[in-house]
Amino acid sequence: MDYLCFDAPPLPHYFICGEQLVKEGSNHASRSNIGVFDLLIVTKGTLYIGELDHQWELKAWDMCILRPDANHYSIRPCQEDTHFYWIHFQADRWRQLQNPFFEKSPFLDINQYHHFGNAYSLLIPKHWSITNTDDVARETRLLLSLNNKTSMANCWEQQAAFHRLLRIIAQETYETRSSSNQLLTEKVTEYLRNHYREAISSEMLTEKFHFHSVYITRTMQRYLGCTPLQYLQKIRIDQAKLLLVNTDKSIAAISEEVGFDSNTYFTRCFQKIERRTPREYRKQFRK
Repeated sequence: MDYLCFDAPPLPHYFICGEQLVKEGSNHASRSNIGVFDLLIVTKGTLYIGELDHQWELKAWDMCILRPDANHYSIRPCQEDTHFYWIHFQADRWRQLQNPFFEKSPFLDINQYHHFGNAYSLLIPKHWSITNTDDVARETRLLLSLNNKTSMANCWEQQAAFHRLLRIIAQETYETRSSSNQLLTEKVTEYLRNHYREAISSEMLTEKFHFHSVYITRTMQRYLGCTPLQYLQKIRIDQAKLLLVNTDKSIAAISEEVGFDSNTYFTRCFQKIERRTPREYRKQFRK
């Protein structure tokens, strides 16, 4: 299965939506390089559409996301009256992946960090049969009702509704594809984020999650590309960066607060990741 992987922040940005009824015997319009993603959600009939070398027969509550840089074409006329919603949106950074879950998962790249947090990648299938039809219909109808309103509050509501819609679709696919190993990875990373100030060892993780430390390490390397202790170190450095910018605490105090037992080791780790010392990092945000 092909997935679209959207790197965030920023999240995909909603533009406009609409609905269309293609009469029996008529075709969906063929287009090329339209400059926006086109999310199609069929509610009645069957829509026959292709993109590059992919072709789909979209039945009721099937969805498809067409790329902004590709050729979209009709495969054949509709055999019955066919109704669908269309939603246009943009994304700054994206890529198309095939079966990404058998390799390092793209949902969190340990190297994709900004100054004050980490970047995530959102995985949405190009083609999917929606099961949570009531919620998808509710959010889509809300987007339609907001089309002609021009207030600033409306702008916020549009983006919120669109992101809720993407979340519903992403959650459906996540529940279907998640493996026990991926769930273990998420449990370990959540634990590390909540306990980064504490002394944590491979033995502690073994006792906590009832898996051998080698198995936990291999699982995290498969899905995140790093070991648990590398992930822990990156969390601590990120928290230190926040404290360096937002407080006047000494570097030694920050080092201790985020879980390092040696200021010297903290500085060495910080410099390895950030290519500068904690003092140099803080200085760039001070006059």
